[in-house]
Amino acid sequence: MAIDKAERFVVTASDDKTARVWDVATGQLLQTLRPPIGLGGEGKLYAVAISPATEQIAVAGWTGYQWDKTHSIYLFNRSTGKMQGRIRGLPKVIFHLSYSADGLVLAVALGAGEGVRFYSTTAIIKGEYQELARGSNYTQSSYSIDFDAQGRSISTSDDGYLRLYNTQFKKVVEKKVAGGSEPFFARFSPDNSRIAVGFDDSTAVSLVSAKDLSPLASPKTELFTQGSLNAVAWSKNGKQLYAAGRYDNGQGNPIITWATADWTGEQAYAAAQTTVMDILPLADGGLLFASADPAGRLDKQGQKVWKQGAGKLDYSGYTALRDFKLSESADTVHFHYRYENTLGQVERKTALWDLKQLGLTAESQQTLYAPLLKNTELDVQQWEAQYQPQLNGSALSLRSYERSRSLAIARPIKDKLPAFVLGTEWQLRFYNHLGKQQWEQTVSIAWAVNISANRRYVVAALGGGTIRWYQTSDGKERLALYLHPEAITDQANPRWIAWAPDGFYATSSQAAESLMGFHLNQGADKAAKFVAASQLSRVFDRADLVARALDDDYPQLAAQALKKSGDINSILNAGLAPNIHLLGGTTRQLKSRHFNLQFSLEDLGDGIGKIEYWVDGKLVAANGTRAYAPRLPAGQQGYQRDFTLDHGKHRVVVKAFNQKNEISAESEPLMLEVNDPYASS
Repeated sequence: MAIDKAERFVVTASDDKTARVWDVATGQLLQTLRPPIGLGGEGKLYAVAISPATEQIAVAGWTGYQWDKTHSIYLFNRSTGKMQGRIRGLPKVIFHLSYSADGLVLAVALGAGEGVRFYSTTAIIKGEYQELARGSNYTQSSYSIDFDAQGRSISTSDDGYLRLYNTQFKKVVEKKVAGGSEPFFARFSPDNSRIAVGFDDSTAVSLVSAKDLSPLASPKTELFTQGSLNAVAWSKNGKQLYAAGRYDNGQGNPIITWATADWTGEQAYAAAQTTVMDILPLADGGLLFASADPAGRLDKQGQKVWKQGAGKLDYSGYTALRDFKLSESADTVHFHYRYENTLGQVERKTALWDLKQLGLTAESQQTLYAPLLKNTELDVQQWEAQYQPQLNGSALSLRSYERSRSLAIARPIKDKLPAFVLGTEWQLRFYNHLGKQQWEQTVSIAWAVNISANRRYVVAALGGGTIRWYQTSDGKERLALYLHPEAITDQANPRWIAWAPDGFYATSSQAAESLMGFHLNQGADKAAKFVAASQLSRVFDRADLVARALDDDYPQLAAQALKKSGDINSILNAGLAPNIHLLGGTTRQLKSRHFNLQFSLEDLGDGIGKIEYWVDGKLVAANGTRAYAPRLPAGQQGYQRDFTLDHGKHRVVVKAFNQKNEISAESEPLMLEVNDPYASS
């Protein structure tokens, strides 16, 4: 994550292939940045930085390879979300970005021994920063680079070395540091005298001199025996040091803090339920953190100011792995999940989802089969959170650092040879009885897998919060399901959406349409468009088709439907309404009858026409054009409208039309409850 100089905006980069701009004070989502993406890893973002001079945002990761066979850094305008340029030609994946204090230099940390690079932000040709220098002679990936106020920089690498560069980008010191063999983050103290180092393979936190990298007194971390404290940061005044990472104290992943004067006053601030990836200090003594939860803000006492929920169910864990059950034909799935409720408590439960009924169900009349983990012919070992799984004593080939997470062996069927599927952090891998891989699919951590008893489908519960069905014959995806935590916790307002790769979908309600959309690349040098599912509901909202997604004749039925309506591109060419984004959440408790609705509109190419406001199913007002929708105050993007509502519950919807007022889209509903003490008078 990265924060602007005035501490108004924080930007997070994610494996979900977006970067998001949040309001530091409230945690409100302000902007979603969408670089071009592709299949597999293309578009995953690992790094983000904000220029202190221009507020231009740089994002990168596994980016650009699909276009140029090299990697790129994308440059975005913070306020508009438009792409302003692209730095191309980098040889490997980009793991970290950092601007110098004056914003004149952007530093880049690269993977696979390619070292670091420095770019001038003032010398720009065709939208690209110009390269100033390179730091080479790395043998492993570099995961961070940090500037001090003078313009010096420090980098880390899995080869064990810290490398210190002067203001002319010349390496002046190269040393290994005690504490771990894989230094991850290294950050200068505010007075530029010390450097704190966190490790990916250790819970140690080491301090070294910023002059020559010699060791200094460091905090004691021997009691933290599991995981890592790879993310480190100094408070703005330098009096506190923070560290976090994969270390779990049994209640989640805390942020540990010490007083830097004598390393006393150790405290653990409750933060996340997953790995803490980054920490940023604030001028008021508080801090921001990024994790897979995904992000939040703490005050100077370590109390939560705001936290963004993950918005998904977590399918990880030993119980979830073994409790992932399927009906014989895979049309019913039983799953175990956990989620963090509004009180910050982690709840663990199970649920059933039935494709034929298109919904959650209390029980199934069918026999449900748990994953088969052993049989007499296939003995798969070392697959649980291991890097080197084996079949009958022989190694199965995975990529470097690819960790196996789940396993399912196909149930015996006459005249069919044994087979099995392995779920890893990056792939689904389907093998025959000899351990020869038949196909693979790129995924976001396969926490649980199973093979239907009829051996037609592999089903996987993934880290992105989806459950997906794949054909065992060739690995092609047939169906996906996403359940919002509200689908489980609020039966009166269930939110789930199921869809096929061709775009046909079914939802629990109109509100659930906001859970999915279509990403449309606009080429390698432009920000992508995102079209909400509701924009195309007249064609793709087809519960009748989705209920048959696993049937033999589904491909023919879908092809016939698309032949009548046209595919996504032809429909989009006919025109689109603007996307509507409600600001500040979709549920509110009000203590006054007076309410200010705030929203933003995203023009998808066909202009913005009239705007309608619907309260409890009735049209209450309309603006002729967006000019009549008052803008938000300076510095904020969007529109606003005032309402006076009666005491009780209300449902508010914004409807926006394209410039010809021919095509409209609706916002997801805003649920309001007015508790006005003066309503009766």
